[in-house]
Amino acid sequence: PLGVVQHAERGLSAALITADRLALGSLAACILLNLCLVRSHQGRAEDARTAGERARTLAHDQGDRRVEGTADLYLSLVAFRDGRFADAESHAAAAVSTLASVPPLLPAALAALARSELAQGRLAEATVRAGEAHALLERHGHVEDGEALIRLAHAECLLAAGQSGRAATVLARATARLQERAATITRPEWRAAFLRL
Repeated sequence: PLGVVQHAERGLSAALITADRLALGSLAACILLNLCLVRSHQGRAEDARTAGERARTLAHDQGDRRVEGTADLYLSLVAFRDGRFADAESHAAAAVSTLASVPPLLPAALAALARSELAQGRLAEATVRAGEAHALLERHGHVEDGEALIRLAHAECLLAAGQSGRAATVLARATARLQERAATITRPEWRAAFLRL
């Protein structure tokens, strides 16, 4: 998957240069969101953080709460991956606040907050947030971003609470959904990268 990720990073970086040159701030913010995730997958935490923070600033200046909240969500994921759980919680809490009026994205923000709380040993809080995120996903049937994250956070909280049977059910559903989504990707190398990331 690293080749696919590197290819994506090159394409996004080139697109960002064009967006900046043409002063297309909203497009640049969306490109930066993707660069944040891609660079995080490359293990480039500082570069990922820089991209996410710039995306958030651009979105805030434009009054785009959807992109601003998503930037905080992605910054939370970057911080979590880097083992900075307090920072992950701070960004996730900001995302929950910003995305409160964006129902398709709120569950992912709640899940990110739950994972950061769980990583800091706060199972009761994490369980409430993860349960809320999972309930929203189940009620609506889909989310705009973070379906796997939502199911993972819920399963992790169930496992931490000693409910391994329920956790296994959630993980089985998560696996099935990943396979369903992967089946729609026609290029084998992209499908493999999707499943590994």
